[in-house]
Amino acid sequence: MIDVIIPAHEKDIHTLELCIAGAKKNVVGVKNVYVISATKLSDNAIWFPEDRLPFSLEDVAQKIGKHWRTAWYYADLLEGCASVLVDGPSPYTLILDSDTIFLRP
Repeated sequence: MIDVIIPAHEKDIHTLELCIAGAKKNVVGVKNVYVISATKLSDNAIWFPEDRLPFSLEDVAQKIGKHWRTAWYYADLLEGCASVLVDGPSPYTLILDSDTIFLRP
């Protein structure tokens, strides 16, 4: 079994549902699909609120400064530890960008 974790932002809403559907249909052994976001963006996945994370975008900005790549660093940090933070029931985790859409198994 495998859990799928998708960090997302409101700007990703146009591809998020396709990402979720493609993962559920074409990734073999999917147990749960989680979306990590500030607000609930889908009813087709389990929502993991960003405020449950042990760090925030503001925390990252305080450490590295606020510039056009701060959100990228935040997203990379989130993806790097998402499987530990979400702690789903499956022994394996697949982290997806919200614009990754699986079309075939």
